[in-house]
Amino acid sequence: MLELLSPLAVTPRPLPDAGVRLSECRFPAMAALNAPPGGTAALGHALYVAMPERPACVAMGQARILWTAPESWLVLGAPDLAARAGPTGRVTVLDGARCVIALEGRAAATALSRLVPIDLHPRSFGPGSAAATLAAHIPVLLWADPAGGFRLACYRSFARSLWEAVEAAAAPHGLSVEG
Repeated sequence: MLELLSPLAVTPRPLPDAGVRLSECRFPAMAALNAPPGGTAALGHALYVAMPERPACVAMGQARILWTAPESWLVLGAPDLAARAGPTGRVTVLDGARCVIALEGRAAATALSRLVPIDLHPRSFGPGSAAATLAAHIPVLLWADPAGGFRLACYRSFARSLWEAVEAAAAPHGLSVEG
């Protein structure tokens, strides 16, 4: 099996008590998942999860399901997705198509707010919230991860530019780059 190389060759730079911790999330699988018209409930039943029907992110064990359009989702970290979805879902493998960057820490929302035109206050964009937006003029999927922090997914060709923009936005708050 081929190993996917990261578009981000970052050197860890740990900083104790940093306001923002930045890292790349490496998912073992990435796929687009589509349900036939009216098939969302059946697909959710097959996967044992309530499929989001609006911009949101839900956890399926360690995997994440992001709503991208009606009856369409991006699924991260579910290598057995095609088998689990069965005939109720159409799966397109996207391994390596996107890079996912994690921002965590007490100043993550403040740093990220310099890049995206979204109110990131927890009352407006709490855990499980998701949006397709721009970050530093780069198209991204943004979500407040149910486990905490924020995630940005961009096409891998934009990964280095997005990483550098996030580093610049986070630097005033103390930045720890984790491997």
